[in-house]
Amino acid sequence: MIRKAQIDDIWGILDIVERSVPLMQDVGNDQWNSSYPSREDFLKDIAAGELFVETGSDRSVLSVICLNQVEPAEYEQVQWSRSRPSLVIHRMAVDPRYRGKGLAGKLFDFAERRARDLQFDSIRSDTCCRNPGMNSLFQKKGFKKTGTIRFAGSENDFYCYEKKLSERATQQEN
Repeated sequence: MIRKAQIDDIWGILDIVERSVPLMQDVGNDQWNSSYPSREDFLKDIAAGELFVETGSDRSVLSVICLNQVEPAEYEQVQWSRSRPSLVIHRMAVDPRYRGKGLAGKLFDFAERRARDLQFDSIRSDTCCRNPGMNSLFQKKGFKKTGTIRFAGSENDFYCYEKKLSERATQQEN
């Protein structure tokens, strides 16, 4: 079940980060590291009601996703569709012990349902060019690559993705 994260989920969330960072670094993906995302980032997300988790039957955190309207300054460089505002995906991860079981796809489906419920015309996000799993998932879920950016302090490019959700968004681009 995917639900809003609560303060008592923080240790499970941080465990996912701790398990994920070395795997990311093994393939040269510097999107996450020892300082990002931090406990404080997740606590702010929880306080804002923007962090969601999927939990197992034992209430353990299996996956996490932040959904809000916050766009990094680097997004200004990207040629997005004209539809605004957009829901933005941040800090998404699946516990490595549960990867390959469709949990990431469920998070994407949840994000799309939430975006539609909140009447957003599109969903935006980015991921490191060295994150083949996430890049593939964006494409599989119907997102279009819209640009490439680089965040300060990163050695890698990040690909930006957008998925238009409504007929109105499609008509605006034409």
